[in-house]
Amino acid sequence: LDTDDKILIYEIQSQFYLKGFCISADSIVGNQFLNALTGKETFSDFIKRENVKYIVTYTSFNYRPIYNDTIFEKLYTMDLKLNVGETFINHGIKYKKIMTNPNFSDTDKYSVQYWGRQLNDGTCKIRKSKNFSGWDSVFKIIL
Repeated sequence: LDTDDKILIYEIQSQFYLKGFCISADSIVGNQFLNALTGKETFSDFIKRENVKYIVTYTSFNYRPIYNDTIFEKLYTMDLKLNVGETFINHGIKYKKIMTNPNFSDTDKYSVQYWGRQLNDGTCKIRKSKNFSGWDSVFKIIL
């Protein structure tokens, strides 16, 4: 990372150990993302205007209702399907999965469970270990 790289991230406390500039995906800290989160601005417009380079995914994108039917739910769903290095396009933005948490990607360390509409996309990876980092994967944004 470069110090001017912007990272859209749920766990904003990550700003204390990442070199780039972190933007809170829930807008509790800094509220830069609030207009996109509340639908006053499109996600694509926000990404382009702020020149966001990376998005870090979290399981919270799937269980927090505010993320239902948003790019965060789509990222979570695609994260379950994509391998590192693979890409997908949504609303003219290309996302490349560049790294993943071993606890999120190793099938011996999780099980997929169906929870229905209690969760945004209906399924969730349940981690078997209590010793895991909270992030799932990192996507690089390619405009």
